[in-house]
Amino acid sequence: MITEVVDEAAHGHGRFLVIEGDAGIGKTRLLEHARTLAAERGLRVLSARGSELESEFAFGIVRQLFEAQVAAPPERVALLSGSAAGQPRSSTAPSSRSVEPSCRSCMACTG
Repeated sequence: MITEVVDEAAHGHGRFLVIEGDAGIGKTRLLEHARTLAAERGLRVLSARGSELESEFAFGIVRQLFEAQVAAPPERVALLSGSAAGQPRSSTAPSSRSVEPSCRSCMACTG
């Protein structure tokens, strides 16, 4: 299933794969395998790790995923162009949302 999802993403058909289960059954190993497959196929691989500490920060996982890419000047221009450019910032912060335990081990594949 993981190989199929990564292959489809490599051909421009983005998919979302959720891996969940009890501690110690191999979720991290499966995600490492998926990241390796994606990198071998030339896909950009982003990863983040949720913890109890993240529950106090709205969208903490999303920030982890994109912070390094947005901070780099060449990437920033490309990522923040088009519809992402020139949008006014909200004067109110989003409410805190915690990451559900069953969703802490997630991987998104996009083409």
